[in-house]
Amino acid sequence: MNKLETKRLKAIVSLLNGLELISHEELPEEQHNALCINVNGWRYYPSFQFDEHFNLIDNLRNNLSLMREGRDDTDILLWMISEKSVLVERAVAPPALVSKYLDKGDLEGYERLVSTEARSHKYVTAKPCDLIDGPLFEVFVEDWLRPDGRRIKTKSITF
Repeated sequence: MNKLETKRLKAIVSLLNGLELISHEELPEEQHNALCINVNGWRYYPSFQFDEHFNLIDNLRNNLSLMREGRDDTDILLWMISEKSVLVERAVAPPALVSKYLDKGDLEGYERLVSTEARSHKYVTAKPCDLIDGPLFEVFVEDWLRPDGRRIKTKSITF
């Protein structure tokens, strides 16, 4: 077994040990397209992706085909249970205020402005699976799949 196969096997074992799983037989047939862990022909579905009636949660169902492009279920599940930090709101100083400090050559004032800007960004740190039922799940998916093209809400800072 090569190094990559060994790492993948360890990742699958950690998934099996850390999640509440539903077997293929226990899950209604219409939900068999959900994310699963396949071990020697046995399919197990992490329970966090279903509501109390074993229906796939809408946020996941709406993004699943996009998430699966170029990735297998194990990769997606590992991403979903790993804690991430995502920028959800970027703070930006008004251009006139930036110009005011730069035009006057006030580098200390400019540095305070830039520091205030950096401290005012808003990040969310969470496991995507814990956000699966809320609006931030799609932000995490978009950040994962299209980090360079993602639109980030902007707020103006006052100084």
